[in-house]
Amino acid sequence: PLLPPPAQQRPPPAAAQCPGGAARCATIGELYSPEVAAIDGGIHEAYALAVEDYNRMEAARQANESQKLYLQLQRAAFSLASPLEGLRAAHANGSGPHAYLGPTTSHTAEALARFAEENGIVLVSPASQSTSPPLVRPDTLFRLSLNDRYEADLVAIAASREGVATVIPVVRNDSYGRSYHAEFSREAGIVGMGVLDPVVVPPGAADLSLQAAELNRRVAALGAAAGGPAAGIGLFVAATGADLRALAASAAAYPLLASVTWLEPGNLFAPLPISDPGTLRLAAAAPLVSTSWAVPQTDRLERVHAALLSRTGSEPHHFSYAAYDAVLLLADAINRTARAGGAYAGADVAAEIPAAAGRLDGLLGADVALDANGDRNSPSRLVVWRSEPGTGEWSEADRVQLPETCAVRLGSTAIAFGDVAPGAPSPASVQTLTNAGTAQITSVSVSATPWTAPGSASEVLAAGATEIAVAAGGAGLAWTPLADGVAAVAAPLGPLQDAEILFRLNAPLGTPHSAAGPISQAVAYSASCS
Repeated sequence: PLLPPPAQQRPPPAAAQCPGGAARCATIGELYSPEVAAIDGGIHEAYALAVEDYNRMEAARQANESQKLYLQLQRAAFSLASPLEGLRAAHANGSGPHAYLGPTTSHTAEALARFAEENGIVLVSPASQSTSPPLVRPDTLFRLSLNDRYEADLVAIAASREGVATVIPVVRNDSYGRSYHAEFSREAGIVGMGVLDPVVVPPGAADLSLQAAELNRRVAALGAAAGGPAAGIGLFVAATGADLRALAASAAAYPLLASVTWLEPGNLFAPLPISDPGTLRLAAAAPLVSTSWAVPQTDRLERVHAALLSRTGSEPHHFSYAAYDAVLLLADAINRTARAGGAYAGADVAAEIPAAAGRLDGLLGADVALDANGDRNSPSRLVVWRSEPGTGEWSEADRVQLPETCAVRLGSTAIAFGDVAPGAPSPASVQTLTNAGTAQITSVSVSATPWTAPGSASEVLAAGATEIAVAAGGAGLAWTPLADGVAAVAAPLGPLQDAEILFRLNAPLGTPHSAAGPISQAVAYSASCS
């Protein structure tokens, strides 16, 4: 009920074909769902355009015709209710392509990944981003968009910069929503935000008035607890753009919900104008924060943009550019592994794809790196968009490069202790240290400002009074003093791994310090990587 009616759905583009008489012609499958194609921002048109462009370039290449490899698309249609049926039907007699463009959604990727791996079928998705367990390391699934962890990281950073301290999640009860909620909760905790229990959205629900009423109740309760209008509240919508539109329509009945910051992970296709009237009213009343890929502006991209705009009649989304790149990636991998006539084996193509990604000169960047899960993890520029009050138009709020190569993140940049008896180490203050980059961290450097105390008790502890240690890899604690406010400690951390960093106050006997309340110290961190 939340998808466009059939009258508004675009017919599928004609499947691209190899030129007549081609000596070598490779068939690539195209996973196609009418429901998803209606809202995918031009992905299938991008597939067709990329194959046409590739075949044109191959025809112009100075080489013997027997050495040229042309491509054609074979569509495998499926419904969202039973996505595996389309792929099984295409391979019912042991035939069918051994490499497919798609699927578009993580829900479909989950349904297809195991069958594809068991049958040696390569899937290259331009838009699946979920980190749910079924999508962790299928050997034949590759994804050209940054996974949800990085986008959740970006939304958490944006929320923190908006002054959000407490988040109420709105979570679609499917693999996409649950995965995104888990990633955001992790990242929000790292930057020091509190995340409350989620308000759940059933998949396919057209009426979200109950969810809007519950959000209003919770926001009002937070305000009552604060003794006035609650400040620093964010609503994180881990759901689809259709869910957000339905929620915005119901939220119009509750003016209080226009006083909080709404956070959504790029499903509105910012910076494209918001066309839904209810969502636009919300964006004009409340801060609405969204994200997108910072698409490189090149002559080639401008040409592809114009062609897709002409074919679809609407602005293409950045996923359509990832779809174009997916064709080029598969073309290279198949070209290097295909046998006479253009036949190829999925296992050979899967083995070649990581190297082909490193050679890719795509619309969304060159030299693409894939991680061990087959997901894109090349540093990419992402944009944070914020709606303008009164108009609901987008304005650029920030640009962030993710994933970072060598970076650590901590939930707080301050440590504090209560009264400490001179000469006795304080109880340790423990915080979680996270490797937020893609490289192996070997050590962490910590720098600190002098200690300060409240009121008139402003004594400063002696240099070296603070000691730090890192608990990682099961090793015993080795306490290191912050001599002159700086120290470096070993912290062997792989990508996405956490460790505990501990601080304690070990003032030399007789060192004056505050007895009037907690003393605090600001700290900063940097990482050294191998």
